[in-house]
Amino acid sequence: MERNKEQARRDWVESFGEYGIGLSLLAKGWDEAAHFAEFPFRVIFIFCAGVFILAGTKLRHRIEKKVPNFHGVFEILEGLVEIAVGTILLEEGKQFIPVFLAFVGLIYLSRGVTYLATKPENREKAFKRFRKILGLAMIVFAVTMAAINAMTRNEPMVYIATGALVVGAVIALVRRHSTRTRLGIVEKLIDRKKK
Repeated sequence: MERNKEQARRDWVESFGEYGIGLSLLAKGWDEAAHFAEFPFRVIFIFCAGVFILAGTKLRHRIEKKVPNFHGVFEILEGLVEIAVGTILLEEGKQFIPVFLAFVGLIYLSRGVTYLATKPENREKAFKRFRKILGLAMIVFAVTMAAINAMTRNEPMVYIATGALVVGAVIALVRRHSTRTRLGIVEKLIDRKKK
């Protein structure tokens, strides 16, 4: 009984980021709805992307029982959706948000490919390697974005976001030997709150 509760809590924590992404895409779709007459495809696509991510996150465990590799497929599709939304926003003239979205999309795409390309018995080792590469890529990306921001617009939110990326990168590098495939930051906060 206690083990089922623990697993349910872990599942919720793992889904937290995906829910955030889905909700932010719905909010962006709502923001874009004012331009529906000009760009109907864009508005519909962003709304559908948000609904897809929310529905996929909510139903993932049920679907995985019938389709064993759904986890990897969903992460690939989620990554492609985020890259597409980033591309759409880039066309609007926004610079930093689309690049961050595309980067997050590449992370999900890479995770999905790693999941599908490795056998179940080798996934732990593959994800450890993935975390090391991901951590280094996040640091390079964050430093590059902060430098470009310093030379162009000097927006404080970009510095905050790049700082968060560096923190995430350090956590990914420190936790790369963990047997879990997620970082579990929220889980640690919940554990501390219980104590």
